[in-house]
Amino acid sequence: MHLLRDVHELLERYPQDEPLGQWAGQLQQFYLEAKAVGQKVKGFSKPERVWARQALEERLLELATPYLKADVPQRVLCLRIDRFLAELLTFVELPMVPSDNNAAERAIRPQVVARKISGGTRSAKGSATKSALATLFSTWHLQDRNPFFACRLLLNSP
Repeated sequence: MHLLRDVHELLERYPQDEPLGQWAGQLQQFYLEAKAVGQKVKGFSKPERVWARQALEERLLELATPYLKADVPQRVLCLRIDRFLAELLTFVELPMVPSDNNAAERAIRPQVVARKISGGTRSAKGSATKSALATLFSTWHLQDRNPFFACRLLLNSP
């Protein structure tokens, strides 16, 4: 969850801010509880999962609301929680959605490392082409398809 990483960065920037530390601890605890609820409700009916998600959204909003208009370090993150509340707890309602984005970040890591090592491309068009090709080849890999034949099929299709 990017939000927790950003909270960690805030804590490093404001190590003496005790209210921020308490809020960060509450947010971390909330996330752990939400993950547990997400696991628990996997076998529940859709309406029960929706109810669980809504209950968690209310709790998360309670953590953010006091800081939405306050001049505190966590204000921007609380605004983000408020803005994206409907998307933050999707994993509770939809069991096929993971509670984190680790798989997605692991999937793009090789391209990021390659870009850093090579220095990237020399143009926006080159970057777009490289991204499109990386997406195709990664997808074919996930689908267990031979990249040579998949590429050939793509090039020969009308």
